[in-house]
Amino acid sequence: MMASTAIASSRGSKIEVTLPNKQARLLAVACSGAASMLNKVSYPMAEMELRGFGKSRVEVDRFDLASYMSDFDAGIRQTKMKNSVLLGYSHGGYFTTMYALRNPSKVSALVLIEPALFTERAELEHRAVLAEKGDGVGAIKAMLRYVDRETGLDEDRSAAEAKKITDHAQSSVTIAQELRIRAENPISERELGELKMPVLLIGGTESRVADMVIRAASCIPYASVSWVRGAGHLDLLYKPGNAKFHDRIAAVINGFMATLA
Repeated sequence: MMASTAIASSRGSKIEVTLPNKQARLLAVACSGAASMLNKVSYPMAEMELRGFGKSRVEVDRFDLASYMSDFDAGIRQTKMKNSVLLGYSHGGYFTTMYALRNPSKVSALVLIEPALFTERAELEHRAVLAEKGDGVGAIKAMLRYVDRETGLDEDRSAAEAKKITDHAQSSVTIAQELRIRAENPISERELGELKMPVLLIGGTESRVADMVIRAASCIPYASVSWVRGAGHLDLLYKPGNAKFHDRIAAVINGFMATLA
């Protein structure tokens, strides 16, 4: 049986949720294609697109952080998971962490793959201004320079990757609003210390933002850390062809999930 797709309504948005053919044990957020890239994860994985990406369409002019939290509720209801294990990568890691902080009784564990927890406000606002001016590609190119300097400083590669991401987005406006929301709602180290569920942090040894994993691990009481040797940020869960890295990540996730039984 093939995976199925459900569309859940949430505060002026339609949220796309891809469901496995068995009861889901994990929900991957903002990790387009995670189930196929992490095909050696032994536990059924559902996927949810953030509003404004893929088929998760926004139908209102403005939205806020509470809108994202509602989206998680809608996505989790579709999975029918009773004890949600959430997986977030990069900006998806920010939103999964925020949801866990606001709804600790609904989340049993987190898998955070280089989560964007400590991006400076000025950096996020810079990208937001570009997107607000209609330059969504420019906003994503700024992100690439921040997380992967080699790609970000190569004009051809940067332009190609930025176009790929913006083509997946609804509009520059929705990109800008997400960036503004993240800038205006930072997660502090003190707040990370309030996470009481098990947390698996995964980083790449060659990543320019690996320090976010180190910093998060120092704050989260029940965190365990795994490093993917040789991987940069984009290698971890963005480039479909990086099977050697994805298989290592899958093995670590399987080990972590086994401890939750």
